[in-house]
Amino acid sequence: MFHGWGITTTQAIDMFYKQIKRTRSFPLELRFNEETDRAIKEARQGRGVKTYKTSKEMFRDLGIRSKDRTQSTRKRGIKKHHQMSSSAKRVIGNAKVEGSK
Repeated sequence: MFHGWGITTTQAIDMFYKQIKRTRSFPLELRFNEETDRAIKEARQGRGVKTYKTSKEMFRDLGIRSKDRTQSTRKRGIKKHHQMSSSAKRVIGNAKVEGSK
């Protein structure tokens, strides 16, 4: 992938980490589709946000069975005591990384 630029994947990753350290920011611009962007704005405004007292309650609401929790939570990036708007539930995983700053 990076060979066209004359660098290895390891060198590209090192450059990426050095850029993060130097700028103290993520060196890529994240762009979301319209539905994801709307869900983020709603969640920040507190509209439609559902709070869970326990992770068990959240998993049950999301329809994740006990034996599927470990695998499903890794795939979805869900952590204990997470808050999500109803719109955000529909768009988990729709964010895309495009280009660099």
